[in-house]
Amino acid sequence: MRKILFRTLLLLILVTALALFLPACQKEEQPQEGVTYDEAKLDEYIAPFAYESLTVELTDADTLKSEAIWVKLLSEVEILSYPEDAVEYYAEQQRDTYRYYAEKNDWSYGEALEFFGVSEENILDEAREMVKGDLVYRYIVKDAGITLSEDEKSEQMARYVKKFSEDYGYTEDYVEEHMTDLIYDAMLYDKTMEYLIVKNTFVESST
Repeated sequence: MRKILFRTLLLLILVTALALFLPACQKEEQPQEGVTYDEAKLDEYIAPFAYESLTVELTDADTLKSEAIWVKLLSEVEILSYPEDAVEYYAEQQRDTYRYYAEKNDWSYGEALEFFGVSEENILDEAREMVKGDLVYRYIVKDAGITLSEDEKSEQMARYVKKFSEDYGYTEDYVEEHMTDLIYDAMLYDKTMEYLIVKNTFVESST
């Protein structure tokens, strides 16, 4: 689990670096749509699991509750099958990142993978881990009936627009015009994590 989390963090760093080096004209393009899931097929992908009334251990005083509950759920959930289109979506995102670094450094794709110490199997493992996170999240949202009201959307919009603008380097006008759905997704995710924190008990590690 630690190895997968480390590789996922490395991927996020690479993707962030890639975004910073993209030409300004490319950064004004419409953001690519994310992976989609058939909600009716969730039961085919993930076994029912408990996500409330759990005792979650915090490894140290600095551990975030949201991090701790998420790691616990991911380590215990049973994935029945992975939607292959979703796995391939995330895998291809990673491959594009390594292709970018290969092009920038006049490497072959294989040389880029070797430099970062990854293989195609590593890429697929990371992609499956990302899909697992998506499935866990969507299961909780559906099962607990978590939604956003119109008041919540309007009250929080300005704050999220500002954060997206700062994080991704777009103008606030561009974010508001082109990234509304992504902002709503972020709002729903944050609301879900708050729900998990309220519904579970957190204790400090005894070791």
